[in-house]
Amino acid sequence: MTEVKPASPKQLKWLCDLLKKHDTSGWPEEWAATADRLRDAFDEIGAHDYPPEELNQELAGKGGVPLSMEDFHRLLPKLQDSPIVRKDKAVAKSKNPPTEDGIYATVSKGRGEDHSDWVRYYKVYWNNERNRLLAKEIVLTDEAEPPSEQWPDGKPAISELVYRGMAERFVTADDKYQPTLEEALAFGPTYGRCGICGRELNDEVSVKLGIGPVCGGREFGDNFKTMHKIAKAELEAK
Repeated sequence: MTEVKPASPKQLKWLCDLLKKHDTSGWPEEWAATADRLRDAFDEIGAHDYPPEELNQELAGKGGVPLSMEDFHRLLPKLQDSPIVRKDKAVAKSKNPPTEDGIYATVSKGRGEDHSDWVRYYKVYWNNERNRLLAKEIVLTDEAEPPSEQWPDGKPAISELVYRGMAERFVTADDKYQPTLEEALAFGPTYGRCGICGRELNDEVSVKLGIGPVCGGREFGDNFKTMHKIAKAELEAK
């Protein structure tokens, strides 16, 4: 059986650079999908401050198949023959792509239980180079529960951020989540995250309100500050 040699760190770095510089949108569908998956993979490890040379370690750690030298040599000539991405064309393929980070919400009409609307929430953020917006879906893993003997103050909800890829594939600028104060307060207990920035809530007062103090003060001003003081006093009085 022939041994499959993984791509070297130097090859992975080269591949990452080529994928950033060259336009693969004109490739056959299967090849273009492969290029997009690799871009997403490089962006994901970059978001965690890992260099592109560690792509195969990351793939292996997740049970994936490392990129081989053969894969690299198959992609190299195609990338080198592809046009350079023009700076004025390097914007998202979507006609109305997101242009800022934050929480986004998409609604699928009648796709939920009992034909209700199905809402997906995404945390959109910039990659390290701040030239591409990426998306992580906020996925509920453990629902909140009302107060009980085991959880006197109620069990908080737990959610995780699941990496999805380039934000333009999942959301548009119109999907930016701009909740009212009441909606933001409801989002926090449902997902265990701030309804404005999507960060996990750990502070006792923030968990109770469902919004972090910085986001709440910035978005809702004195109304929120008053609520924060009241919530803090109620917790201290227990």
